[in-house]
Amino acid sequence: MKVFSLEKFRILLIALLPIAVMSYDMAFTNALFYISAAVGLYTLKTEKAKWLNIEKIILILLLLCCGGLLISNFFSVYDADNSIKWARRYCYWMLPLLLMYGLWFNNNNCRKAFIYGGLLGSFLLIGYAVYQNQFLNIQRAYSVTTNPNSYSAIICMVFPFVLFYIKNNLLKILTVGIYLYGIMISGSRGSFLAFCLVLLIYIYFLKKHTEHKFTKKYTAIILLFVMIFAGIGINQIQNNSVTIFSRFQNMTKQSIYKTDSERIYLWQSSFKMIKDYTWHGVGLRNFNKVYIDGNYINPNAKEPDLQSPHNIVLHYLTEMGIIGTVPFVVLFGYLFLWCKRNIDNVLAIGLLSSLFVICLNNMVDYQFIVKQYYQLFWLILGAVMADVYFWKKIK
Repeated sequence: MKVFSLEKFRILLIALLPIAVMSYDMAFTNALFYISAAVGLYTLKTEKAKWLNIEKIILILLLLCCGGLLISNFFSVYDADNSIKWARRYCYWMLPLLLMYGLWFNNNNCRKAFIYGGLLGSFLLIGYAVYQNQFLNIQRAYSVTTNPNSYSAIICMVFPFVLFYIKNNLLKILTVGIYLYGIMISGSRGSFLAFCLVLLIYIYFLKKHTEHKFTKKYTAIILLFVMIFAGIGINQIQNNSVTIFSRFQNMTKQSIYKTDSERIYLWQSSFKMIKDYTWHGVGLRNFNKVYIDGNYINPNAKEPDLQSPHNIVLHYLTEMGIIGTVPFVVLFGYLFLWCKRNIDNVLAIGLLSSLFVICLNNMVDYQFIVKQYYQLFWLILGAVMADVYFWKKIK
């Protein structure tokens, strides 16, 4: 009876963890982390095989990432102690991977709890964003996060797992519509393109797995959704609302140098900074200070108070150099290959799609240094690693 109760408690924690991280409530999140750590330690002896068979290459690459973070910041050009402090934080924020891995004990129940926890967390974020948009008249809703791009990137990272896991076609279509609307009211062009990419990946897998087929009824429902959202978009453009439609429309009217000139100038300045601090970078949280004091800012740039080049690769290269950046690039490259090797596992397919989303979003932004986004990614990776382990064990 005690074992059964503990299993139910573990399932509850697996469902709550993604909700907590997505909620941006640190007290709630940290409390669940400590409880999860206690449960993991309690079950460590009885589940020794799971830990002995953890994906060792991924762990080695994670240790290399931590090493690169710490070593590169010893050479910080300003306040090395503060940069190393942030490097340690990035390493600590990887720990949710081990917490989720420790909680996982089978495929079906744990997988279901994790997916529906992510779904509920996404819906809570989208619900509050709708409230902001409709009742507070915030044209680019950001929900409980710090900005619209972070909010939309978080729900985009979770979306592939929900899409591939839910089997009921009608429920799936409704869920796709809710996610789409949530991204639209954020006005994030990167997340919208990432969302479309996930749908294309899903269609590709539909062709390969013929047991999933859309009937004419579901095709009609999809077309209805497209017509509804197209109508909303046309109406918002006519009313001059600042939405994803108007933002895309502005890109077609003007050159990218006019619409996103600040970002172009920023990238040009970043390349110069990387050339001068190639190996170790300028140190975490030092980008803006070096950008201004080092006279890297473009004379035409209008916004000096920028904390990042708004591109995760450029951000890592400027602040951590080659030493800190290469391990992360290698890790992501390996994860793509690892997912491909385990492509018959539904969570591995979800992670593969999510990796594409992360790469696309972070090419025009820097969510991967935001604490909640960063922690959620490691939480997801821990879940997928554990699920693949049990899936292989059953096979």
